[in-house]
Amino acid sequence: MEQMNMALQCRWADEQEAPPVASLVGDRNEFTQSFVQRLVQRTGRVVFLSYNLKENQPHLEMFVQKQVIDQLKHMGVIESKGKGDKKKPIPNAAAAKSTSSLAAT
Repeated sequence: MEQMNMALQCRWADEQEAPPVASLVGDRNEFTQSFVQRLVQRTGRVVFLSYNLKENQPHLEMFVQKQVIDQLKHMGVIESKGKGDKKKPIPNAAAAKSTSSLAAT
């Protein structure tokens, strides 16, 4: 194993901020660090990432990234992000209560 990075979402960090990354093994690699940050943002979980590719192969790195994301979608760890997808609002208790009282009358 030539390198390993770990990232996690912090309670005190803003959602728009990139999660902090730690290089556990090997030198810092910008691509690997940004990829592990994106995985944390998409999954909401602690992520450890290690892969060994020769440097300066951006097409291969992008291929690996796409394959990992596709596999995580297939496993249900992350949801697909379609162009028309919108986050569904979470109903609050007051709205749910008023709806149920209308149905009862």
